[in-house]
Amino acid sequence: MKELSRFGVKQYPDAVITGFSENSLTIEATVPKTREQKKRERETGVTEPEKRERFTLPCDTVVSAIGSVPNDALYESVKADFPVTHKLGDAVAVGGIPAAIAQAIALAEAL
Repeated sequence: MKELSRFGVKQYPDAVITGFSENSLTIEATVPKTREQKKRERETGVTEPEKRERFTLPCDTVVSAIGSVPNDALYESVKADFPVTHKLGDAVAVGGIPAAIAQAIALAEAL
């Protein structure tokens, strides 16, 4: 992520792809707040609503991180063969390694 930022790669979190062509991509995305807007929010305590705009971006390559869903296929395939089986980590809900480790520690302590 640091390298993307260092090379000036723009990122559009929570963007919705609304169209594409051979050399462009059209998205609807949240417009980043300006420094002035952020300063005004801090000074007044009033948060301005986020604005969304449609952008057409010239491009020849698109990298998309669309999301993940839990996968409990391994758990489902072994639970009948093992009397005590526990489901945790990405089998329950998609998260990061620290969340899965915390679940494993909590399970170990409970056992």
